[in-house]
Amino acid sequence: MLQNLFKHSSLYLIGSFISKSATTLAWILLARALQPTLYGQFTLFFLLIQTITFFFDFGLIQFFFKHVEKGKEEILFGKLIYLRTLQLIISIVFAGLLLSIFKPFLPVTSFLMLLTLIPMAYLSIAECYYLEKKQPFKVSLKLGSIGFFFLLLFFLLSQGFSFSDATIVFFASTAITLLWFFPWRTLKKVTVIPVGEITTIWQKSFPFALLTFISYVYNRADSFIIAAFRGPLGLGIYGLAYRFLDALSM
Repeated sequence: MLQNLFKHSSLYLIGSFISKSATTLAWILLARALQPTLYGQFTLFFLLIQTITFFFDFGLIQFFFKHVEKGKEEILFGKLIYLRTLQLIISIVFAGLLLSIFKPFLPVTSFLMLLTLIPMAYLSIAECYYLEKKQPFKVSLKLGSIGFFFLLLFFLLSQGFSFSDATIVFFASTAITLLWFFPWRTLKKVTVIPVGEITTIWQKSFPFALLTFISYVYNRADSFIIAAFRGPLGLGIYGLAYRFLDALSM
């Protein structure tokens, strides 16, 4: 058992190291290509996408591990796809209202942000499927894939790379990663869930959602505070420094 655990954790560590290297390099090159204020704008763009995705996962990943049964993994995962699609629609409406009220970006950028929520939502729940299948290496490569395709497209567009280019490239990177990462065959198991069952699942996933979101806010509240009081420039400088610390903490 310990040997098996060590094997899987080692694979996850190797994949995580590759992913951290790719994403850290991508952020450094992006910081060099953009002005500090624009880099801060992109940091806010990414932070909002990450926060909304995390919140509207609503504990489904933890619910999956808690209630999955041997031989019925794909049936339960099919229910999660249905629920996550429903929650994705709600998240897009919610994010759209926030963007229309506070207007942190131009309309085109706001639209791209809403569009990027789609691949991010399905990439998020796909993790639990592969972890249950004991494929931690594949899970660990998810961020590395986004970072790799971001770098690839960055070098292709390196001449005059702009903030708009960065948002488009990030969306494209997540969409391309979704193509190979998501277990598409499980779509056969997706069925319409009765309202009563949806309510029951949400009630059971709510404690997980509350605990994980509080933990996330604890780790990311500083970025929102800096964005509010110091603007994009302050957030950009802090965000880049945080990337180095985040990479070292692994």
